[in-house]
Amino acid sequence: SLVRALDAHYSRAAGPLRVFVLPAHERPSDLRAIEERLAALDAFDSVVFVDKAEALAEFRRDFGEEMTRYLDVNPLPHSYRAYPAADSEGGPLSGARLAALRAEVLEITGVEEVSGNFMQLAWLDRWRAPIETASLVLLAVLAAALALVVHNAIKLSLYARRGLVENMKYCGASGFFILAPFALEALLLGFVGGAIGAAALFGLVRLGAVLLPTLPE
Repeated sequence: SLVRALDAHYSRAAGPLRVFVLPAHERPSDLRAIEERLAALDAFDSVVFVDKAEALAEFRRDFGEEMTRYLDVNPLPHSYRAYPAADSEGGPLSGARLAALRAEVLEITGVEEVSGNFMQLAWLDRWRAPIETASLVLLAVLAAALALVVHNAIKLSLYARRGLVENMKYCGASGFFILAPFALEALLLGFVGGAIGAAALFGLVRLGAVLLPTLPE
């Protein structure tokens, strides 16, 4: 569904959390202690250490070397990428859960800051129920529209060919024999209309996949 697609998109966009280490806690023993505390939270599938040299290389790869070309020292801290584990009940990754994880990680000695895609998940938490309701309403409207199309198609076909229908009745044709071709025609029209609608919906979903990352963070 649309909501599951949004959940999957924002869950991928939200992870991992970036856990930044204070400069005063960059000794190997301090780093091991931080990693052990992160593992003890039992809230992450994996925790990956990123030293400051690797972080600087990633920064230069993403933003170019102009900003760091004349630096005498590397200003970036050591950090960890912490990938949140799936919900035990199978629910989506929510902004509230990610914010709670951030608060727990910030309590670890030696952690300076935790960054992540909190605002987009909070936006999805706020709009998940309205989106689900709107999806159900849209489904009901589409079902009613399809039923109306089929009904009108049968009615118009019968009216346009009423002379033929009367002749078939005079020849002893049963009601089912008369109605079947018109019902089949209406179903084919409904099927074609549904296929066109499904193609349009697929196009909108693909367009949404492009536009959704541009929502305010």
